[in-house]
Amino acid sequence: MIITQRFDPHADVVEAALARSSAQSFRIDIEDAHRFLFNWDSESQGVSLTSIGSDHGLTINDAASCYYRRPVGAVGHPALTGPSASFTAREMQKFLEGIYCLPGLRWISSPVSLWNAGAKPGQLVIAKRLGLDIPRTAITSNPGKAVKFAQALGTDMVVKPLDSGTLDVASGSLEFSARRLTLFELVRDASSISLAPTLLQEYIQKRSEVRVTVIGGDVHAVEFEPRDLEETIDWSQLHSGLEYRVILLPEDLQTRIRKFVTWYGLEFSALDFARSTSGDLIFLENNPNGAWYWLELETGLPLSDRMAELLTRPRLAATC
Repeated sequence: MIITQRFDPHADVVEAALARSSAQSFRIDIEDAHRFLFNWDSESQGVSLTSIGSDHGLTINDAASCYYRRPVGAVGHPALTGPSASFTAREMQKFLEGIYCLPGLRWISSPVSLWNAGAKPGQLVIAKRLGLDIPRTAITSNPGKAVKFAQALGTDMVVKPLDSGTLDVASGSLEFSARRLTLFELVRDASSISLAPTLLQEYIQKRSEVRVTVIGGDVHAVEFEPRDLEETIDWSQLHSGLEYRVILLPEDLQTRIRKFVTWYGLEFSALDFARSTSGDLIFLENNPNGAWYWLELETGLPLSDRMAELLTRPRLAATC
């Protein structure tokens, strides 16, 4: 079973890969959840759903796995408006959240695990414990502490959002990601740090970035850099002008990465590293439900096939 949203190329290619392997799949786009009839009862403890107007259905407990790809929040029933629509949206959302934590289902990956693995302070703690190199980092709303941290670095720093970096405005939304700061800029604007906890990180002079995609224990690493070497904090946001190459990581580093992913109880994750000018790989962050299809398009890595294989593997244990 795949739970996602209407526009999701990742889900599209995984569906196609499952079909090529003759595996059955059942997809729910959350915006269209009203097109299904759901049922759970305390006797069977199973969840069944049937497409309205057809006999196409599924007992979720019989699925080899459930792929929680990129669903949006539940929406109200289209036959309703106003408070009634909002109520049905909340009820649908709570029902889905209940499904996500039913025992005996194998999720790739459960929202609870995704939330845990997406928390940046915890990522850095676990990464360091496992022997991965990390940048010196502070998260603070104390202007004085921020200035002392920056002075101790002796170099520029990067400020980045703890969450998605989306800011809703009257005309729509603004997206912002990492930004390089000098000590002068930080001191000048330090008072604004008291408005919210702010993530400050040592600036890494890098020559490339590496995205590591872990699928069921297989480690796929892709290194990329701008063709013109123009300095950009987050090169993955460029979407063009990048040169990609598949690389093989040292076995000991692969082992540390696998341990990182399994520590969170995940079978899939995407990790970002920076390669410094001295050649060291520095862990930046973990994206537990990160994008990977763009890497398949750029390099030919069969990531959609690997994901389909993972989804059809026999369950090893019941998870929640």
